[in-house]
Amino acid sequence: MEEVVEAITSLLKGKALGHDDLSTKFFQENMEEIAPTLLLAFRTMFSLGLTLDFINKGMITLILKFGDHSKLGNWKPIILLGSIYKIFAKILT
Repeated sequence: MEEVVEAITSLLKGKALGHDDLSTKFFQENMEEIAPTLLLAFRTMFSLGLTLDFINKGMITLILKFGDHSKLGNWKPIILLGSIYKIFAKILT
């Protein structure tokens, strides 16, 4: 439980939302209710060697690096990951 709470607490606020549309603020403000459920889910996934499909998804978007918006070379792709994925990854690392 300590690792789940630490992972949620360490998430940066104000980051772009992933496909799950759940902000880090949501997890941090509701940690007491959410952490036990996440712990159970993470233990189950780890013991079975599986992850749920929605956790492994990311949303690709483009952000402007510089210059003219109409030139494709001025954009770079980034992947927006869901908050649950970020929490799980922090616990694994």
